[in-house]
Amino acid sequence: MRKINKNVLIIGGLGHWSKKTYLTALSKKYFNGKLIVCDIKERNDTNFDYYRLSGIEDKDISTIRKLIDFFKIDIVIISTPPETHFTYLNGLIDLGINIICDKPLVSDVNSQNILLKYCDLLSRKKAKIYSPLRRQVQKFYTTAYSNIKLIRDEFDQNVKLVTYYENDGVHRWDDEMEIDFAHGYRSGLGKLSHTGYHILDVIARIINDGCKNVKSICCEITDQHIVENNKDSKTNKNLQALLGVSPSQVNLEDNTNKAELDITVKYSINFDDDIPSYIYLFLRHSGVSHRETKQYDQFNTGDNGRTDNSMFVIEQGAFQNIFASVFADSSTKGSKGKSYLTIKKHKLIAKKLKQPQTQKLTIKNVKDISNQQIVRNLIGAFYDVSLQEVYKNLEFSNQYLTMELYIASLLAKAKNNKIEWEIGKLNDSLY
Repeated sequence: MRKINKNVLIIGGLGHWSKKTYLTALSKKYFNGKLIVCDIKERNDTNFDYYRLSGIEDKDISTIRKLIDFFKIDIVIISTPPETHFTYLNGLIDLGINIICDKPLVSDVNSQNILLKYCDLLSRKKAKIYSPLRRQVQKFYTTAYSNIKLIRDEFDQNVKLVTYYENDGVHRWDDEMEIDFAHGYRSGLGKLSHTGYHILDVIARIINDGCKNVKSICCEITDQHIVENNKDSKTNKNLQALLGVSPSQVNLEDNTNKAELDITVKYSINFDDDIPSYIYLFLRHSGVSHRETKQYDQFNTGDNGRTDNSMFVIEQGAFQNIFASVFADSSTKGSKGKSYLTIKKHKLIAKKLKQPQTQKLTIKNVKDISNQQIVRNLIGAFYDVSLQEVYKNLEFSNQYLTMELYIASLLAKAKNNKIEWEIGKLNDSLY
C-alpha cells in the first residue's frame, strides 16, 4: 500500500472527531508527509508538529496562512466546530489550496445567511473542497441509490414516500449541554445542524436519484423537543434513576435552551407531471442509549452513549420498496454491528430487469468503507481523476440540494411556517 506523501495541516486537530478520524487516517502506517496540527487546545501528542492558536479569528487565519506558505502545505483539513467552518473557508479560499471540511457549511444561527455564504464561496473557490460524508459512498447506501435510480430511469417512476428514523442515543443531563463535543447546544444549534445534516444528505441523494421533473419542495417542522424542556422529560428522569444519578440543577444560556434535541421534518416534493411525494424525517437523540456513565465532562464527552441507529423505508410507487436498518453502534472504537437492506420489486419489473424479486443484503459495518479510509481516498481524489468521479458527490459544489434542504428546515423552524421554493432558487426567495 502506497503511503500518502503530501503535506497536511489540520485546523482543530486535537478535538474528539479529529483524533477519531483524521489523526487515525494519517497515522504513520498510511502517511509519511509533513503533518501540522493547529488548535486552541493544549498539545497531547508528539506525532506531529503543533502550533497553538489564540482563538482570535483574524490572528489565527494569519498564522495558518503563514504556516501553509512556510511548510508548503498541500491540503488543509478543517476539523473545528461547524459554526466556525465559514471563518476558515473564507480566510483560506483565495489561496487555491485543496481543503477537506467536516461539513460543507452549516451551523449559523442566522440561517438566512448560510446559503448566501455558500454561494459566495462557490464563486470564489479555486480548488476542490471535499467533506467526508460517508453515506454517499458506503456500499449499504449506494446499493439503495443505484436501485432507486434504475427504476426512475427505466420506468419513469418517482420515489413517492420516504420515512427515515435516525437516533444517536446520546442523552445528556442539563449540566452536560455546554461541554466540549456537546453538538453545539451552547451555540443554539442542535440535532439538525450536526448528525442531522448527514441524514439530509441521504435525502438529497434520494431526491436526485429517485425523482424527475421536480418543480418545487415544501418544508415544515411538525414537532421538536428543545433543551429547555429536557428537565421535564420522564425519559431522562427514568435514565437518571437507572444510573443512580441525582437531577442536575444548573442555569443554561438562552441559546443552549433553544437548541433542539429531537426534531421532525416533513418535505413535500412537487412535480410538473406527477402528484406530490412526501418525506418524513425523524431526527432523535432520545431513543435507546448505551449510556452507563453517570457524568460526562470535558474529557469523557459522551460518545460511549452513542447508538447511531437508523431505519428507513423508500416506496417507489408500485414498482419497488426498499427497507433498511442500520445498527452501527458507533463509539470511540469505531463502528460495529450490522446493517440490513431488503429491496422488493414488482414481479414483472424484476422479470424485465432480470433480477430477483427480493434482494437482501447484510453488511458488517466494520467491512464497509470507514471514515478514515474515505479521508485517505479524498486526499487521493485531489490528484486522481478516477477517484474524483467516485467522490464527486462529496465535493463542495455538488452539495447544493443538501444545503437547500438544510436551510429550508432552519427557516421553517425559525419562522414556525412552511417554506416552499423552486429547485435551485432558494437563494432568490430567502427574503
